[in-house]
Amino acid sequence: RLGYDVNKDLAPISQLAGFQFAVVSGPKSNVKSVAEMLAKAKADPSTASYGSSGNGTVPHFLGVMLADAAGVPLQHVPYQGGAPAMNALLGGHIGYNIDVVSEALEQHRAGKVRIIAVAGATRSPLLPEVPTFIEAGLTGYETATNYTLFVPAQTPPV
Repeated sequence: RLGYDVNKDLAPISQLAGFQFAVVSGPKSNVKSVAEMLAKAKADPSTASYGSSGNGTVPHFLGVMLADAAGVPLQHVPYQGGAPAMNALLGGHIGYNIDVVSEALEQHRAGKVRIIAVAGATRSPLLPEVPTFIEAGLTGYETATNYTLFVPAQTPPV
């Protein structure tokens, strides 16, 4: 019990940051699309491991949602942050990584990994060529995270 009502006792001031998530294919999987990823996972579940920045994180749950939506087994491999997960992807220890777009962007642009889809309502402005999961045929697979600054609801306006 928090001792306060988030909806009544707090007022938002500004969104500080927003993050869109993506599924990233590594050199081990060499997958170029969501359809190819899912077909490969169905044909050989041993190839369907994905890393995340840890248990209980948004990337972890996005993997669970993806597996459920597509009806394929995906093996979650938690890491202690996004950087160790990306290193495992680059090293071929996992086939896929679910990460924040901005964290995978440079490796994608360098051709070391491939961002195959973003989990937003719209395409990322950083990757206009990469489809959303909705465009790839997985409806309801949409999420983003943001950090918002709140103050007590009674705070006088400036």
